[in-house]
Amino acid sequence: MAAELGGVIGRSSRAACFILGAGCSLTSGAPPTSIVDQAFRDATKARFEGMDLRDALHTIPEHEKQDLLQPLFSDVRPARGYLAIAALARHRLVTVINLNWDAALTLACEQVGVRYEVRELRQLTRNRPPPFETGLVNIHVHGMIGVECRYGRLETLTFSKAETAWLVEHGLANTTVIIGASLQAETDMTMVFSRWAESAGGRRPTSSQWFFVRSDGIEADHKLRRANVHAQPMTYISDPDIDFDTVSTLLADRAIGTILGTPRKAWR
Repeated sequence: MAAELGGVIGRSSRAACFILGAGCSLTSGAPPTSIVDQAFRDATKARFEGMDLRDALHTIPEHEKQDLLQPLFSDVRPARGYLAIAALARHRLVTVINLNWDAALTLACEQVGVRYEVRELRQLTRNRPPPFETGLVNIHVHGMIGVECRYGRLETLTFSKAETAWLVEHGLANTTVIIGASLQAETDMTMVFSRWAESAGGRRPTSSQWFFVRSDGIEADHKLRRANVHAQPMTYISDPDIDFDTVSTLLADRAIGTILGTPRKAWR
C-alpha cells in the first residue's frame, strides 16, 4: 500500500500532506508517551492528587514543562522515515501536520539539504500560503521542545477558525498520508476533519486520505472511522506492526525513485 501511494504521489503535481503523530519519532530517539506521562505524574503527584493529569497540566508554568521535557528529547536524531519525507520534499511541496514536539523532521531537512520552514500552528493565518513550490513546511500543532509544549486537554483540543482553515486549505486538500496519529479517542484532529467535511458541502469525499494506523481490534477501527468522516476502506491499513520508517521509505522510493535503489549520498 505504501508503494502504491508513492506511485499516486509521484504521478501528481499536487502537494503532499503528512499527518504524523505518536510513534513516528520513537526510532529517532524520542521517548514514548508513557515516559512523558510518567515524568509529569512524578513531578506533580502532590499538586494533582486525585485529578486527571491531562485536565490539570495546563496550569503548570511553561518553563517547568520545558525543564522536565528537554532532557527526555536530548538524543533525538532523524531516522530514515524522516529522511525519506525530507528527500521527497526536494521534488515537490510537502506539508507536515506534526503532532509531535521534537525536531527530528527539521534535522532531517538539514541533513538532506532541502529548504524548509518550521511554523507553530498558532502563528498561521489562512492568507499565508507555503513559501515555495518545492520544499517542506513543518507545522507543529502542539508546540515544540524549547518553545512551548501543549499537552493538557484545554491546550490541545481547541483550534481557531483561521488555524483550521489553513490546515484544510494547505494540508488536507492535498493527498494526505496519516501515519501514527492517534484518532481513537477524543482528539483535536476530529475538529479539523469535521471542518473539512463542512467545506465539502455534503459532497462525497474523494480517496485522498491514506491511513497507516497502529491499531488492532474492531473497536479501535470503529473509533478511528467515527473520528474521521473521510475514512476510505480502500486506502486504510490498520495493523499493530505498521512501521513509520518502512512506510515512509517505500512511499518516497516509489514517488521519486531515488532512495532504495541509489546510494544514500545521492539523495542526501
